[in-house]
Amino acid sequence: LEECERISRMIESVLFLARAEHPQFVTTLSELDAAKELARIAEYFEGVADDAGVHLQVTGGGRVHADAELFRRAVSNLLANAIRYTPRDGTITLGAQGTPHGLRVTVANQGAPLDPSLLERIFDRFYRVDPSRKSDPESTGSTGLGLAIVRTIMELHGGSAHAESDAQSTRFILTFA
Repeated sequence: LEECERISRMIESVLFLARAEHPQFVTTLSELDAAKELARIAEYFEGVADDAGVHLQVTGGGRVHADAELFRRAVSNLLANAIRYTPRDGTITLGAQGTPHGLRVTVANQGAPLDPSLLERIFDRFYRVDPSRKSDPESTGSTGLGLAIVRTIMELHGGSAHAESDAQSTRFILTFA
């Protein structure tokens, strides 16, 4: 049953990516309060985070012109990954900060740093980092499409997604224009 659910999620993700590449893909842009949206996402993931023994923190704020559903999906994909890779008693920070040209949303988590050579490849479809980084080797939750979806969502918004990693944290940064 778990394998069927994983395959179902993978098919839904591939279909989303295929639809998003179509020139007539529709986004409904509106002005969003980033702090409220991040708090809403953190609240939704509160139970999963508690089960994983990690803490969620929301900081900053600002306004963003985005499709609400796609904004939530992008941040949720990043948060799900962060929960998967954050050690027990670690903290994940969801932050938003205005920039001169838009808004920067960051999902940062403590844990083993990513090799710098992987930072661009992790947004490729079906790419999965070395399984030794996985906190639960038995988990079948990842399809290798979550970060590709994040990048596609950011492209639909005219923005970008990238990652940074060092000994302190791994940070996934969404830049909305």
